[in-house]
Amino acid sequence: MKKALHIVTVLTVMLALLAACGPKGGSASGNTPGNTSGGGNKEPIVLKYSELNSEQTAQYRYAEKFKELVEEKTGGAVQINIFANGTLSSQDPEAITNNICDIMMCIPSNWSDYYPEIAAIDAPYSIISAEEANKVMADPDSPVLARANEALKEHNVIWLSGYYEGSREITTTNTPIYKLTDLASLKMRVPNSDLYIQLFQAFGCEATPMAWSEVASGLITGVIDGQENPITGYKEDSIQELQKYCILTHHLPANYGMYMNRSVFDSLTAEQQTAVIEASCEASVWSTNDRAAALDSCREELEADGMIFIGEEEGLDLKSFETAAMSVYDLYADQWGDMVDVISQTRGR
Repeated sequence: MKKALHIVTVLTVMLALLAACGPKGGSASGNTPGNTSGGGNKEPIVLKYSELNSEQTAQYRYAEKFKELVEEKTGGAVQINIFANGTLSSQDPEAITNNICDIMMCIPSNWSDYYPEIAAIDAPYSIISAEEANKVMADPDSPVLARANEALKEHNVIWLSGYYEGSREITTTNTPIYKLTDLASLKMRVPNSDLYIQLFQAFGCEATPMAWSEVASGLITGVIDGQENPITGYKEDSIQELQKYCILTHHLPANYGMYMNRSVFDSLTAEQQTAVIEASCEASVWSTNDRAAALDSCREELEADGMIFIGEEEGLDLKSFETAAMSVYDLYADQWGDMVDVISQTRGR
């Protein structure tokens, strides 16, 4: 018994000495600013980045660009470890708030339970171009980011920046759409989201919530007549094999944001914090511009496969869709609040 007590006492003293000599602060990754090894060289801070998508996606390339820029700007003092395919976490915000990961990419409205106004950035026609997206989500001085981060601070989160995948567009099997009333008899697949359902009901069609894995069979069997998504994903999912028409309604933006645990962010030096923010914003601009450039080539490939595009130049009455979508803003007025005006002023439209 005495021997056991002696061992416990020795271990307690050793742990106390290690704590006194070690650095203060910490991060979710287990490394801390100021860790040193032999010769006084500082060990790098390794931040865990959770990515739901695979290495072949634009979202993963976004993470890679961020990693490259952070490590370049900090001289390797801060490093990013990317966990793809959801191997570290889903896109649940609790993965950030509970320190499962240090950084995560997800759509802004995922945070609406924490801060309802943030969902306004994913509202109909809130962003319709790369230029607007870069002003709103990829400028370190963006009033939108500043306002959101003031509210997210109490939840231990910082929104670093965001990028724009492009607008979501409608596809149909056999029906060309030139005006809003052309949709009236169609059953359109939408994600199981209240916003999507309300929007397509405002468009006058039957909104049919359905998991993406069921869309192909739904189109083949006629359970649904069409769907909506960003064009850049159509080729990958072979939508053109099942849908003849693509209607360029631009009805919703496909936005992605990069979020970081604030305690981890605050544990970095001021220079490292600046580097992380700059790297995130630059990666967002790069990804937004890359996706914009990809749109033209995607359209060319889809047209070569037989898909017919209908936009304003082909006679689409886009204004009728925009007008109908405005009724959705009335439904969410209490939730989105003044953020709608802040976004409008920031994007300059």
